[in-house]
Amino acid sequence: MGDHMVKADLLLLHPPNVYDFRSRFIHFGPISDGVPPTPIFEMYPLGFVSLLTYLSKRGWKIRIFNLALKMLNDPKFDVEGFLRKLNVKLIGLDLHWLIHCHGCFEIAKLIKKYHPNTPIVLGGLSATYYYREIMENYPQVDFIIRGDSAEKPLDMLMERLEKRASLDSIPNLVWRDGDKIKVNPFTYVPNTLDDYVLDYSYVVKSVLSSLDLEAHKPFKLWEEYPCTSVFVVKGCLFNCAVCGGARCAYERFYNRLKPAFKKPEQLAYEISSIAEYVKGPIYVIGEPRQKSLSYAEEVLNAIKSTKVDNPIIIELFYPASSGYLRKIRSSTSRFGLQISPETHDDELRLFYGRTYRNKMLEACLEEALKLDITSFDIFFTIGIPFQTQESIGDTLKFIDHLLSKYGPKLNVFILPVAPYVDPGSPAFENPARYGYRIIYRSLEEHRRALEMPCWLHWLNFESLSLPKIAFSNAIYAAGIELNLIKLKYGILNEDEVDFRIRKIYEAKTLVDELSNRVREGVFYSKKDIGYREAFLNEITDGELFSKRDFRINAEIGLKKLSSIKLLFKELCLSFGHKYSKSL
Repeated sequence: MGDHMVKADLLLLHPPNVYDFRSRFIHFGPISDGVPPTPIFEMYPLGFVSLLTYLSKRGWKIRIFNLALKMLNDPKFDVEGFLRKLNVKLIGLDLHWLIHCHGCFEIAKLIKKYHPNTPIVLGGLSATYYYREIMENYPQVDFIIRGDSAEKPLDMLMERLEKRASLDSIPNLVWRDGDKIKVNPFTYVPNTLDDYVLDYSYVVKSVLSSLDLEAHKPFKLWEEYPCTSVFVVKGCLFNCAVCGGARCAYERFYNRLKPAFKKPEQLAYEISSIAEYVKGPIYVIGEPRQKSLSYAEEVLNAIKSTKVDNPIIIELFYPASSGYLRKIRSSTSRFGLQISPETHDDELRLFYGRTYRNKMLEACLEEALKLDITSFDIFFTIGIPFQTQESIGDTLKFIDHLLSKYGPKLNVFILPVAPYVDPGSPAFENPARYGYRIIYRSLEEHRRALEMPCWLHWLNFESLSLPKIAFSNAIYAAGIELNLIKLKYGILNEDEVDFRIRKIYEAKTLVDELSNRVREGVFYSKKDIGYREAFLNEITDGELFSKRDFRINAEIGLKKLSSIKLLFKELCLSFGHKYSKSL
C-alpha cells in the first residue's frame, strides 16, 4: 500500500529504537514484554495524533509515517530510497522515549544526506531533557520544541518558516542561528488541554488520502488486536522513583508546576472518535482521581454518555473504593482495571512512591471482582529501589496468594525496570538515595550503549542490592516461576508453559554468552546470522510472557463501513455536494 512518495508540509516520522536492527543480531530481551509493541518500539507517541489533529485543522498538510514498522514488516524496505524521494517542508522526529535515541539520530543523518536544506525538528520529553547536548553534538537537528505541548509552537514555527520570518518569539523553541544556538524562553505550558484533541477521524483521513494503512498503524499486531488509548492529564502529582514523568521531573525539567486535565466532554469526544472506527479496548491513561473524586466521576459520566460498546480499561494509581468501582461499572458495558503495586512489600512500595498497602489493594480486588469485571491487570516489578532476591521471592508468593484467593480474572505480571531509570526521575537525579548506580548519564552514552548486542548492557543503572547479573538471573527465574503459578491455577496449560520455560532458558543462556563476549570485546560472530533470523521470526511476542496474555475476550476489529462513509463525505465536500451534510 502507498507508493512511499510522501508530500506534506510536515512529516511526522517515527524511527526504530536501533536503526540497523535488521542487519545485525541484538538480543532485546524482555524490555517490551509489558507493552503492545515489539522490542523495536515501533509504537509512535499519541502526541502524533494530537499534532495531526491540531495542525490539520489549521490548514497544514500533515503525514504520519511509522518508519519503524515499515522496516520491521519488510526486511527489504529501502530506507534510504524512501528518504531520498521525500518532498516535505519540515520533518518531525519523536524523541519522547529515550530508547529511540539511536534510531532517531541515524535517521536524521540520512535525511540530511539527501535533503541538506530540509529542516528537522525534535520533540518529546527526552529531547527536552537533553536539548542542550543534542544541539551541541548532533548538527543534523535544526530545532527542538521543549515541553509536553508542541502543537502551538510547532504551528508558529511552520508559519514563520513559510514566511521566512523571525523565530525569536516562538516559545519553547531551541534553534540554530548560523553558528549560534538560541534558546527561546520556555514559557508555553498550557494549564488547559482544551485545544488538544485526539481526533482519530484525521488519522483515518490521512490513511485514505495516502492509501497507506501500514504507515499509520501504531504497532505491528494492531490490526489483530486494535487497542487504543486516551490520556486524561499531562503532568502528575506522584513522585515514583524511576519515572521520568514524575512530579519533580515535570517541575524541574518540563516547566509544568501542576497537572493539566482534559475536560470530561473532550475525553468523551475522543473515545467516540475511536469507537467510530475501531472495535477494541480503549485504555484511559492517567488517573483522573489525581484532580478530585468529583472530576473522576464527571469523566465516568462523560464516558457513559458516549454509549460506546468498546471495553474501557481504567488505570488506577491507587486502589479504588467500592463506590468508585460501582461508578466505573455503571459507566461502561464492559470494563477492566490496571494497577501497579510494584512489590508485595508495603514499605518498599511506599518508598518507591505508591502510597497504599496490601490491605487496601486486596479490598479493591475483592470489590472489583463482584462487579463482573472483564479483567484486572496487576503489574509487579523487578529492580525497584532496595529490592533483594529474597524480596522478589516473597513477591511471587504474594502473587500465588492473590491468584489462589481471587482467581483467574486477575491478570498478573512481573516485569523488569528496563532498560532505563528515566532521566529526570527521582532515582536518576539522586541515585544514592534510591540505592542505584547510574552507568550512563549523557545522551551519547545511551546512544552508544544501544550498539551493544544485548539488552543487559543497555541498562543505564545498577541496583546496589541486585547487581546486573543477579538482576538478569532474577528476571528470568521470576518469569519461570510466574508461568508455573499460572499453570497451577489453570490460567495456562502445560504445553504453553513448557514452551515459555524453554524460551526463557534459551534467553538466559544467550545473555550469558553475549555478556562473556562483551567482556572479551567481541560483540558479533557468525552465529549471529542464525540468531538474527530466529529473532525476526519471533519478535512479535514477549520473552517472559506472551503479549496475548494482555488481551481480553471481546469482539474486536476495524469498522470499515465508517471509513467508507468518511471517504465519501470527504469526496462530497471536495465537490461541494449537498449530501455530505447528511453523513
